[in-house]
Amino acid sequence: MSETFKLDWKKTIAGSMAACALLIGGVTVYRETFDALQKDEVFSEYLKFVSTYGKAYQTSEEFQFRKAIFAQNYKRIVDHNAIPDSGFELEVNQFADLTDEEFVSTYAQLKVPKEKTEALKGTSVPIVEAHQARSLSELPPYMNWYKRGVVTRPYDQGSCGGCWAFSAVSTVETMAYMNGLDKELTEYSVMQLLECDPDNYACTGGWMY
Repeated sequence: MSETFKLDWKKTIAGSMAACALLIGGVTVYRETFDALQKDEVFSEYLKFVSTYGKAYQTSEEFQFRKAIFAQNYKRIVDHNAIPDSGFELEVNQFADLTDEEFVSTYAQLKVPKEKTEALKGTSVPIVEAHQARSLSELPPYMNWYKRGVVTRPYDQGSCGGCWAFSAVSTVETMAYMNGLDKELTEYSVMQLLECDPDNYACTGGWMY
């Protein structure tokens, strides 16, 4: 009886160890599968991105290089959207395969003239000066002017570094409508600024003021 008990006990221990090994192995396989699925999700989103925006890469090396950048940007999007009450959401757009440096060098070419830089040094403009009669506590914590219908649609400036012209025109469009100069929200010509402004540099940068 004692020998039988010992034999059964040993079998029980062996069985438990085998079960643990299977469990650990199963967790490892699951983790590897999960990681693979995550990678597949990113690759699937990348292929969708390439198709949606008509991306054409000259070599397989460039394809892989852009895929790596896309993966980083995609993770940034997912991580941000997982933050509760962040106030806004991010999504994949045509710039998702660019580094921050590439985006800035092409689409954020603000060039402040030297004389304006010198004039602005040491000065400050009170942005709420016209509304001092109204308590700041009465102002809403959040205002979406686009949803209120006083901002025109987002522009796509393409590969033109004319952010200065687009931002200036958008501001004038809104102010003209809000002040009653335009009876309805009207889109003005960005091209006119890009081609006719003698003090800026068209698609290679400029100063919106």
